[in-house]
Amino acid sequence: PRNPTRRFVMNCVRANGLSLMHASLELRGDKDVVLEAVRSNGGALCFADLLLRADIDVVREAILHSGLALQFAVTALRADRELVAEAISKSGIALQYASPEIRADRDMALRAVRQCGFALQFVSDQLRSDPEIVLEAVQQLAPCLTGNGDEVWLEVKSGVPLTNECPLQYADEALRADRSFVLEAVHRDGAALLHAAPHFWQDRGVVLKAVSRCGLALAYASKELLEDREIVSAAVEEDGGAFRFAPEHLRSDRELALKAVTHCGDMLQFASPALRADREVVIEAVLDNGEALRHASSQLRGDPHVALAAVQQCSRAWNHISEKLRSNRKIFMEAVSRQGLLLADAPREFRSDREVVLLAVRENGSALANAAKYLCHDREIVLAAVLQNGRALQFASNELRGDRDLALTAARQCGAAYASAGPGLRSSCSFALDAVRQNHEALPFVVEELQVDAASILEFTNPKRQDDRDFVLQAVRRSWRSLQFASKSLRGDDVIVLEAVHQCWEAVKYATEVGLPTMLEAVRQDWRAIQCFFCEELTEAELGALTRTNPHIVRAPTFKRARQAWLQALHYNGLILQFAPLDFRGDRELVLEAVRQNPQSFHFAAPQLRRDAEVLARACHRGGEPMTDGQAATMGKPVRDDPDDDGPACPVKPCKAIAECDWQRLRHCDLDDDDDDDTEPTASGGRSDCRRDHRHPHNG
Repeated sequence: PRNPTRRFVMNCVRANGLSLMHASLELRGDKDVVLEAVRSNGGALCFADLLLRADIDVVREAILHSGLALQFAVTALRADRELVAEAISKSGIALQYASPEIRADRDMALRAVRQCGFALQFVSDQLRSDPEIVLEAVQQLAPCLTGNGDEVWLEVKSGVPLTNECPLQYADEALRADRSFVLEAVHRDGAALLHAAPHFWQDRGVVLKAVSRCGLALAYASKELLEDREIVSAAVEEDGGAFRFAPEHLRSDRELALKAVTHCGDMLQFASPALRADREVVIEAVLDNGEALRHASSQLRGDPHVALAAVQQCSRAWNHISEKLRSNRKIFMEAVSRQGLLLADAPREFRSDREVVLLAVRENGSALANAAKYLCHDREIVLAAVLQNGRALQFASNELRGDRDLALTAARQCGAAYASAGPGLRSSCSFALDAVRQNHEALPFVVEELQVDAASILEFTNPKRQDDRDFVLQAVRRSWRSLQFASKSLRGDDVIVLEAVHQCWEAVKYATEVGLPTMLEAVRQDWRAIQCFFCEELTEAELGALTRTNPHIVRAPTFKRARQAWLQALHYNGLILQFAPLDFRGDRELVLEAVRQNPQSFHFAAPQLRRDAEVLARACHRGGEPMTDGQAATMGKPVRDDPDDDGPACPVKPCKAIAECDWQRLRHCDLDDDDDDDTEPTASGGRSDCRRDHRHPHNG
């Protein structure tokens, strides 16, 4: 289609038919658009134009997707036998949307109830008295009376009407009162007894037939019939859960109890106290459901044979054994081999037992969190844990979290385990690429750790991309961190490295070779970049260029004792004196150079030099001009000998001769015979006023 809006809507409804609701009225009347929508979701017919809901082709497409779409067709099409037959073949309850004539059609009614028994409620009143149709419905869908019958039990005890539905409830009353019909109905589904006429609940033959097909139908039997051992026995034999409905005197019947717990071990709770202390009955119960041990007598909960049988069937039975058996190693090993997390509540000796812990982590790797600390250093145990659950790596010792093979094994099992690897591994691009190659689920964690876009990482998993200069250059332009994934040769490429350093000086950490232009760019951004270079190999000219770019580089440990480097740095920024070693701050030549460049550096000179007449005289001049009264007055203020020292400031007394002189007269005196130009060279080689913003000395 040429219309871009129409094309967009077509794509939307193709992906989700219900998107048709947001289309314009014009497009909801477009047959091609609506056809695409109902092919995706038959319910989209609801939003189609009325004319299209009368179009047999559109309605048929909708019904092919969902029989219930018949409800959105126009009245005339709901009377179309072929369309309705197609709809009820998909969903029997679609019969409710058919015309009254079709709902009264015996053949269509049979089709519907065979697909879904509950369609019986939508057939005509006349057909609800048809035995064949009703029996078909009863056979197709039984009520929810399976499992342990908790819902039935609660409803019977509380007197609330049962909510379990059965198609028989929609049958004609005459049929539900017909004994032969009810016998056939309960033969097909014993739970149909619920919706038979109430007098059948006292009919021994009907109830016996019902409980023989559905043991839980015993819940509907009359009180008199509940006393009948044959009926209760038939019910329990069909479903052990029916034992809960037995009267008190039958709950003491050993034969009935054995039948019940053999089929449903949890029925032990309804047995008499004597039977709950019967070893054979309890063993049968725990063999079916280990947690039935909680209903046994306290004596049998302390029986090793019974307890072992229980934990072998269900590890949670460990929670119900007696206290004296909790130190039994054999029983605990059986339990922990089936539920490793039981190690969390185990005695200390079990959490320190290598064999026990190995069993636990093989079942659930997270059990490593509860093992004794020294076992988290055991490579075999940690390997078994991460093979079962890669996330268990987080519980290993720091040493093993840094084991490359172990960490890769964990990442292969679970991508999230990458985040638990040692810091050294997480920062390694080769480890990151190996982890992503083995499990793409590790990609989000690699992206978060290395701050590189996912697309680039996926591309770099191909070794050929690491040697592709054009690709690496494009990746570096997107993110400087991509440099770490390039091959060794390309990490020494001047153009690529400089492109990365332009974004962030830290890119030099990934470079194998760095040229002078790259060094200059890096130290221009941050003086700390100098620590990434081999300064011993720098020529005097290169060192001079770096110092001129950022004098703060002398703060690096390499230049701590390099007096010539400090002299050169102070020539460009006198305030760096505050970072100099104490003996350099007492070096007269260095201090004079610093004060010449910036008089404020006077405060960082050693105490004895702050009393030196020549130093004071130079400090009183700023760029060839005398200082103001306010600037001169600061010369006597307390300063710290060491800028890194948080101790009290040391007051400095100016020289007596200077302190007692007339400052107004002194400020006009030319005490400096040096004709040097007190201006600072700029990066371009020119000169600029030495007065600069000193609020961020770390930025150079």
